[in-house]
Amino acid sequence: MSATSLALLVVMAMWKRKILSAYIFLVGLPLLALMGILRAGAQLTPPKAIRGTWLVDADFSSPSAHCAALWTDPRHAFLTITQSGRDVTVTFNGPGKIVLFGTLRGSALLATPLSLGPDVGPPSSGCEDPRLLRFLANVQGQGEQQALAGMLTWGEGAGSPQLPFRALRQMPPERSGQ
Repeated sequence: MSATSLALLVVMAMWKRKILSAYIFLVGLPLLALMGILRAGAQLTPPKAIRGTWLVDADFSSPSAHCAALWTDPRHAFLTITQSGRDVTVTFNGPGKIVLFGTLRGSALLATPLSLGPDVGPPSSGCEDPRLLRFLANVQGQGEQQALAGMLTWGEGAGSPQLPFRALRQMPPERSGQ
């Protein structure tokens, strides 16, 4: 075997080792990382899906019912929930379109108004000021049989107006022709 062919074999062997090293680095390591990510993600559970329109049923004859002016017609009291992961937005269908922002933790939902800043002034007492509104609810059931049971409160004190409610999820009409 000549020195040229021996040198060629040495160069080819080194080149094969470099290709093998590059292959392991560029393919093997990303595959290992992907397997680790998938294994870690297998432990995650998504939050309940609660987006949609909800029909609200409450005792609108209670002393706190005057606070139910959130809705134009309490007999047709609806609220709409939009959701992105655990973050939710609750919109009341009343004349003021009150919007609350909150979080879904397990089956518990808490939503409050956004802070309006220091230049707005202190909130007024009672239920006239939507900044005092707190929406607390528990999600019950799954899928099409979901319900919310909770409390609307205005303020945080012991004498604050409270309105217990139950809301049933309204399923959108099925589209035909699809």
